[in-house]
Amino acid sequence: MAVNPLRKDDAQQNSPAVEAPAPDGSISRDPSAPRYSRRTKILDLSLVLLVGIFMCVYRIGDHSFGAGDQTTHSKVVQEMLASGNLLNPTVNGRPYYNKPPFKMWVVAGVVSVLGESNFSYRLVDGICGVAIGLTVFFFTATVLRSRLAAYLALLTLYGCNLLFFGHGIRNATQDAMMVALTTAAITLGYHVIERVRAAQSAATLTEIGLYRWSAGIGAIVGLAILTKNVAGLMAFIVLGLYALTQRDVVRHIRSLIGPALLALVLSLAPLGLYILAQGPFRRVAWQMLTISEVYKRATKGYHFVNRPWYYIEG
Repeated sequence: MAVNPLRKDDAQQNSPAVEAPAPDGSISRDPSAPRYSRRTKILDLSLVLLVGIFMCVYRIGDHSFGAGDQTTHSKVVQEMLASGNLLNPTVNGRPYYNKPPFKMWVVAGVVSVLGESNFSYRLVDGICGVAIGLTVFFFTATVLRSRLAAYLALLTLYGCNLLFFGHGIRNATQDAMMVALTTAAITLGYHVIERVRAAQSAATLTEIGLYRWSAGIGAIVGLAILTKNVAGLMAFIVLGLYALTQRDVVRHIRSLIGPALLALVLSLAPLGLYILAQGPFRRVAWQMLTISEVYKRATKGYHFVNRPWYYIEG
């Protein structure tokens, strides 16, 4: 049976990407490898959005608040709106510095538009959950070049009970927004590291605009810290460990020190400025937001004082 020969361009377009081994035996990642079609991307986007909205937003306001952090943080928002003072948070008229205020500011904006309800106080958390799902799905699809792996990653993420109900997406706490911002920073940082890894010279490295990207990533991490605590720095730990495992990145290490320091300074600046702005309560804010949230949480355990594997279990 006769077979019509493919043109050279067609053959290249339809053949699977082959990653040739480098001279040292390692496998190089071909950035020009074919991606799935635009129609498939739109289908995936629609499906992941529907799943995310169902899991993270649908009937999010049905259950009551009860006791706990979400009730406290909602009171902070109520008093911010009643007093008009967004800079100095209070609970029952007393200064509140257990958590930074960024997420409370965002929620105050939503509540001022939608009015007070369980739904309006939790909507930001639900949207953050959808954003986390989208980021994880498309990041996985890009890195592993597998839609199956991306859907498995999404199902694994949305199958985590602690992420949703313990202190997470369907509750008015700080965690969902911090995780969303940290995930965004890791995703952007990964793509920057990949561009650095592919850079052939210092001139090529300059074209990437490392300081611009570092400033953006540092600002995102800064908002994550201003949302809950310095756990937002986890983004830098993940990115740093990944970068140090890439030989092509390590050879540019001198050029990366400046951008890395810029990102770190910008990540700590929002919380520092917020503490300085507290006036006579500056010392209390410092003790609560740094010593209590960092030192005591690390040494006394809080949630996991009698269960050292608490977070791993969750």
